Amino acid sequence: MKKNSHITVTDQFCGAGGSSQGVRKVSQKNGGGIEVKLALNHWKLALETHNTNFPDTLHDCTDISACDPRRYPSTTILITSPECTNHSLAKGKKRKWQQQIDMFGKATIDATEERSRATMWDVPRFAEFHQYEFIIVENVVDARYWALWDAWLKAMHLLGYEHECVYLNSQHAHPTPQSRDRMYIVFWKRGNKAPDLSIRPTGFCKHCLKDTETYQAWKQADKKWGKYKQQYVFRCPSCNHIVEPYYYAAFNCIDWSIPGTRIGERKKPLSANTVQRIDYGIN
Repeated sequence: MKKNSHITVTDQFCGAGGSSQGVRKVSQKNGGGIEVKLALNHWKLALETHNTNFPDTLHDCTDISACDPRRYPSTTILITSPECTNHSLAKGKKRKWQQQIDMFGKATIDATEERSRATMWDVPRFAEFHQYEFIIVENVVDARYWALWDAWLKAMHLLGYEHECVYLNSQHAHPTPQSRDRMYIVFWKRGNKAPDLSIRPTGFCKHCLKDTETYQAWKQADKKWGKYKQQYVFRCPSCNHIVEPYYYAAFNCIDWSIPGTRIGERKKPLSANTVQRIDYGIN
């Protein structure tokens, strides 16, 4: 299907529109010319919210894994956030082989979880027909443990794409007052210029005594993927000391006009770990 002359975007698994808002900000920063043309999601309420914020965008409430990509207009870019719940360690299960061992020592597979992880395949499925110039896939870092990770990347390579994985904690994407590790798999058509995806947040170097543009440094040379502070840190390019980049805190987004219960007036005392985190935050 013919693409527009200007840059257009499909937001697959759009939710309420966080990624689309990012596209809008990039467009505004560059004087316009980027349009969120199509938004897809299976949840009606989320799509209605997206439609409120993006009334000129085409919307379809559909089971993305069951729909035909050919029914939709082609766009320049695909941004997509396949379901991450069943890749995440936050769900409380080991994710390496995406299986749970039952009490008899046998591997059991939850069909719902398998369908959830299968949404990753909706990326090459749509890319095969629409041949997007650029694709950004957002997911949790633990998706790297998916048993079909290499096969999924191979499928995208066979469709003519190069890729690079970017690991970013949301606290370094200003002005987000939240610490949450994410992985962004960026694809571009083979032959096109590779984008500069290096992360260089600004921080104060206590050794050089000045603000500096840091660089991402991995703790293990053979494992350049993972989470902030666990697998990578940021360092000063001048002295190579570790630098904590600037970040927004919960303080920046709290409405302090809303009354609350002071810690000292709580009926149930705080746990030791919570007190420790409060001390850390104050410091």
